[in-house]
Amino acid sequence: MTSQGTSQIATNDTIIAFHFWDDVPYTRGICLNVTLRFEEVLDTAKLHDSLERLLEIGNWRKLGARLHQNESGKLEYHLPPKFTKDRPGVIYTTANHPNPISSHPIASQIPSTQETNQISVLGCMSNFNSITKHRNAPNAVEDYLSSDVPQLFIHVVTFTDTTLITVTFPHTLFDAMSLSYFLQAWTAILSGHEDRIPPFLGFDEDIIEAKTEYVPAEQHVLAKETFTKFQMGLFVLLRWWENYWYRDVEDKVIAIPNSFVQNLRERALQELRAQSSQSSSEEVFVSEGDILLAWLSKTLVAALNPSPQTPVQISNVFDTRAILNISQTGAYTGNATIPSCTSLIAQSLLTDPPSTTALHIRNALNEQRAPTQVHAMSFLRKKTLRETGYLPIVGDPRQISVTCTNWQRARFFELDFLAARVGKACTGVCRPSYINTAGPTPLGPHVARNLVTVTGRDGVGNWWVQILARAGAWGRIEEVVRGLEVDV
Repeated sequence: MTSQGTSQIATNDTIIAFHFWDDVPYTRGICLNVTLRFEEVLDTAKLHDSLERLLEIGNWRKLGARLHQNESGKLEYHLPPKFTKDRPGVIYTTANHPNPISSHPIASQIPSTQETNQISVLGCMSNFNSITKHRNAPNAVEDYLSSDVPQLFIHVVTFTDTTLITVTFPHTLFDAMSLSYFLQAWTAILSGHEDRIPPFLGFDEDIIEAKTEYVPAEQHVLAKETFTKFQMGLFVLLRWWENYWYRDVEDKVIAIPNSFVQNLRERALQELRAQSSQSSSEEVFVSEGDILLAWLSKTLVAALNPSPQTPVQISNVFDTRAILNISQTGAYTGNATIPSCTSLIAQSLLTDPPSTTALHIRNALNEQRAPTQVHAMSFLRKKTLRETGYLPIVGDPRQISVTCTNWQRARFFELDFLAARVGKACTGVCRPSYINTAGPTPLGPHVARNLVTVTGRDGVGNWWVQILARAGAWGRIEEVVRGLEVDV
């Protein structure tokens, strides 16, 4: 990576203040590599040209801004007046392998879509970085701050039968929906439909803040469950203990047939309807995401083998764009998510049917994504940040925390790169057969644990889930998966 003099940047660049929720501890701490696998050869020149064109269209050029930190320690964007060869809007690199992907020792292990009735636990996500990610791509926000580089690094790897597109970016830039907006805009240009590109929202206005109404933090349903400073200290100490005794973390993939999820959900609905009061006029409902998270949480916690009374906190991240009336007007690229929290104990999670847990998750989500609760959580988060430097954590310091981010709404598996396909008539579709998300490698002992990412449902119906967990738990996770599979 090259570096330019800061005086030049300050003189010529447009300086744009960061949106409030883009510069918080968790966004600063994460840099992601998201890989799309295609069972086709794609034209790298077309991909590059369309990408550069996107950054010329209106406020979409903000994606080419540089990341800097001002004297008060706040992040800010420095946007060049024009992108040039020396200061491009995106770093775009390619690698070509004149053989099929099956001949490569690492790339051949990358999963892909296939119809199956079996649940499969597959290889570590971060192991693929050596082939999917360019060696000079950043690993952390500090890498951006120390060099005058754009935030988007795109690395395209082609084989004779496969293409891998990897987008490297800091979490300060994108959440999952933001990444989806970017990829949808890119494919619109590829296919010659610039008219389908939505307006870029939030160029120099913090729309989330503008749409947030004042509701006292104390009115949030979780306000009284937020950690005190003492509880936060105990929580950090217990996490240090966990990291000391279980240093190794592995990030693996679970492929789950849609039939399994549908059967699980249908059984859950039957059980919940049977349990509901005859006088209740409300229809019992749990979504595919609810039952999947309930099953995954049970699987993961069982593998950790806690004592029966161990508290469990399930955090289910949801998008606030629609709640704040933002998504209807364009593409807001930034961070717009908050978690809904469900508190349980290990014994109930492990002994109750998944339907019960799924209903708890659904009820918590319904309650906590109500507009007044979203507004109150915004002020609760600000209050806690101001007092402690951390975002609020609720529950019990001794708890097992399971965090889930479900990307199904982002529709990554529905992206169509057909217009870039090489050597075939441009008919049909060209959609990802697999999506891999990984942080930097190697995985250190302080990386997030019990983190569940549902990347979505592919073209043949498989659900893809990626989990970060103790390395020593994966053998048990596979045993539990096999055992639960027989039960359904």
